[in-house]
This record gives sequence, structure tokens and C-alpha cells, in this order.
Amino acid sequence: KLELIEAKVMAKVTRRYPELGQAGADYKQDVEHGTWEMFFQAGQAGVRRHTTISVDLLRSVEFNELKRITAELRTTLTDPMMIKHADEAEAPIAGWEEISLLIEALGRKGLQIQRYKGLGEMNAEQLWETTMDPTKRNLLRVKIEEMEEADGIFTKLMGDLVEPRRLFIEENALNVRNLDI
Repeated sequence: KLELIEAKVMAKVTRRYPELGQAGADYKQDVEHGTWEMFFQAGQAGVRRHTTISVDLLRSVEFNELKRITAELRTTLTDPMMIKHADEAEAPIAGWEEISLLIEALGRKGLQIQRYKGLGEMNAEQLWETTMDPTKRNLLRVKIEEMEEADGIFTKLMGDLVEPRRLFIEENALNVRNLDI
């Protein structure tokens, strides 16, 4: 039965997200709850993403709210479904998957998403727009008496420990005046 569930999920995932490439699943028995946990792995551009489907997920408030909304939509929306957005003409919708794709496309409209691990991965134009343009950058002098504080902040932000960095961001997020994302 687990293999059947895996096959269905993997078929949907690869159809919906072909860019993820090689994806797979594994199982582990959850003795405490008398059931199984499923672990899905997928990757893109050398980055692996792991997702766990467990009793905790299935009992979570968020998951149950999604189930409630889905049930409500299934009774409200019946075929043939139509969609109208802004000034566009009304168009038929083939099913739930198409609705999901349209919502995602509308959410991404006008966005260009790029991820960098460091400045060395940016091209020259992007570097100039962010940190290299002398009219936009700020260089701050660190005085010796501030050295210990500066070193502590640098260690928090650039160190291996995630928790201090997360706390620093949470504590200072509302003080940000200009964030270069």
C-alpha cells in the first residue's frame, strides 16, 4: 500500500514540478502511533529538499484547515468551472491542478526570483546595483572599543549556529530601513 501511495504522490510531484528532477521516497515505521512515516526527497540545481509526512503533520492545525477548505471548495465549485481575473475574459478551468497553477502564476507575475549564497555568485551588473556602487554603499569605521561587539555580531550572522542568527534577525527585523534582497 505504501508503494501505491508513493507512486501516486511521485506522479503528481513530477508532473507538477518537472524541474525537481530525480525525486524519491523512503519509509520508517512509527511504532508510537502504529503507522508509517514517509520521507520524500527532491532536488534542483544540486540542492536537495526533504519533506516528512508523519502523524504530526496529518494532525496539525494547518493540515486540518487545508482539508476543511478543500472539502468546502469541492462542494462549492463544480464543473464546469470558470475563472475571470481583472480585465481578462472569462476562461474555463480544467480542474484543481489548473487552478493551483493559475494562482501560482498570478502570484509570480512580475517577479524574477534569484538566489545567491554569496556576492561571488552575482554578475557584475548585479554587484554594482547592490554593493559596489560607491554612491549606494556605506563603509563604517569599526573602532577598537567596538571591536568585541562587532566580532560578536559578525559571529552571530556568519557563524555555523543557526539559532543565534535567527534570534538576531527576529529582534532586529523591524529596525531595518533599507533591505537589499
